[in-house]
Amino acid sequence: MKGRNPAARSISSALVDALGLALVLASLEVLLHSSVRELVRPPVVEGVRTLGFLTLAYSVVVFPLSLAVRSRAALAAVVLLGAACLQGGLLFYRAPAGTDRVRALLPLAGLIAAAAAAVLIDQLLRRIRFRPPAGRILAICGAALVGVSLVLPRPRPEAPGEWPAPLPEGSAPGASRPNLLLITLDTVRADRLPSYGYRSSRTPNLDRLAREGVLFRRAVAQSSLTPPSHASILTGTYPIRHGVRTFGVCRVAPEVPILSEILRHEGWTTGAMIASGALDRRFGLARGFDVYHFVRVSKSYPFSRAFRGLLPQVLSRIGLVQDRSLYRRCREITDDGLRWLERYGDAPFFLWVHYFDAHDPYLPEAASRRRDRHPGTRWADRFKMGFAYDSEIIGVDEQIGRLIDALSDANKLDETVIVAVSDHGEGLGDHSYLGHTRRLYQEQVHIPLIIRYPERLAPGSEVNAQVLGVDIVPSLLELLGTEPPPGLDGRSFLPLIEAGGAAQDRIAYSETLQPADSTAKLLAVSDGRYKLIRSLAGETVLLFDLAEDPGEKQDLAAARPDLVARLEELIDRYLAIEAPAGPRPDEDGITEEQREELRALGYIED
Repeated sequence: MKGRNPAARSISSALVDALGLALVLASLEVLLHSSVRELVRPPVVEGVRTLGFLTLAYSVVVFPLSLAVRSRAALAAVVLLGAACLQGGLLFYRAPAGTDRVRALLPLAGLIAAAAAAVLIDQLLRRIRFRPPAGRILAICGAALVGVSLVLPRPRPEAPGEWPAPLPEGSAPGASRPNLLLITLDTVRADRLPSYGYRSSRTPNLDRLAREGVLFRRAVAQSSLTPPSHASILTGTYPIRHGVRTFGVCRVAPEVPILSEILRHEGWTTGAMIASGALDRRFGLARGFDVYHFVRVSKSYPFSRAFRGLLPQVLSRIGLVQDRSLYRRCREITDDGLRWLERYGDAPFFLWVHYFDAHDPYLPEAASRRRDRHPGTRWADRFKMGFAYDSEIIGVDEQIGRLIDALSDANKLDETVIVAVSDHGEGLGDHSYLGHTRRLYQEQVHIPLIIRYPERLAPGSEVNAQVLGVDIVPSLLELLGTEPPPGLDGRSFLPLIEAGGAAQDRIAYSETLQPADSTAKLLAVSDGRYKLIRSLAGETVLLFDLAEDPGEKQDLAAARPDLVARLEELIDRYLAIEAPAGPRPDEDGITEEQREELRALGYIED
């Protein structure tokens, strides 16, 4: 068109190219790291918003390149190949050395193929002299998608419901008894805490609890899944007895009392601040709590797997994007806990605070990634998975400090039994596995356990004997001066503390039962030195000497059939425990929203 400014024409053309390529790149990111199912499954609004966000972000990145590169085919090749190399390198570097790192390079193939296809198609269309306005069509679609995503209404969070009025002051029986603060650190390995010898992060508040309380060196979780392990922590019984064994319709058996029920009956005010749908009410853990505060958060970025892509990784590293689609962050949970304490803290209370941040995906806040919080690390380590995992724990530790400070300011710190414990660990590449749901190695079941109560427990004490998550309830009830109910599988470990930590190891059982995969149904038993891992059907048997081989590298099953037989007898005893009546552990009864949430967290696979 005559009279049109060439510069303006160049800018408009570059903008068209940038929007079109950004839409292609955003779509590839979603398909490579997520799935079409997640895009079309309700709420579709969230899929549109996510794709629009990625398109907008990529267009900002691509636009300067489109000004410099005139050929659309060359621009497509440069952008897609560059994204492939950067993304592949990032994923390869981020994957722990123990995993199959070659698999991290697979996304390269899709982007390289897309770049090659762009060049070939462009050359083919040039030869046949047929040039449809594909770029303009893509640009229009991209611009429309961005515009729609910006004006779509955001979903509102689920209403938490009203908290009941606090009891009148002095109306609760047992007013002189101590308070209880239970902090569960979801997915935190014991060997990633400085109090257990780790040297690449700083957690001053957990260190303080260990310094002023009792540190249990060898605590074992009863499951590598969140609901069964928490149910064992709160009931003092094994998963096979309380009935919560998977993510299906399992609920705590009605005949099994929960710690909250016992304490509320004795006069404590009870509250729970829950961070994730992995512990929502369907598992029956809300019984006995005056307040069971769980709010399903609105999704600002629904494709959790797409966060492994290049742009979301970069934006999350610089603090511009935070995934809120799976759980509430530790700061919000602490805020809720502090409000609960302000409302109910005058009477003897039991408060359970659940932190989920150390669970995948690891997206720590900027303050937790500061170099001074990670001694001895290099700048390049910031892009490693382990660094992000440590940073999440650091963020949780800071929030634990806020709870401690609030109790101290209210002169209730020494009147409160504080327990910090994890439900299970995380693979982080050990034994070529990143997660926790399908393994029962030490990285999954060796958990931190710290208890502070200076009135009864000598500060700085350590217990080196093997203890269990089910031992927590009887121990706390003894500390609180309450009689434990009959039928508990755990035993109080207060005698171990009084004996100076030197005592006989307790037999520890652990399990993980994935409903869709028989190879992931595992049982483990440990007598303190030897540990047997066996599949439920018995086709897999592994034996390790934890004293000589703490990393579980050498399988002794073939060489020590006598030990295998002895430990399998213990597993048979475990399986002989009378299971509660009720629905079988499968996925029946899970809503589509719950199944999608569990799939995003890696608990359900297609």
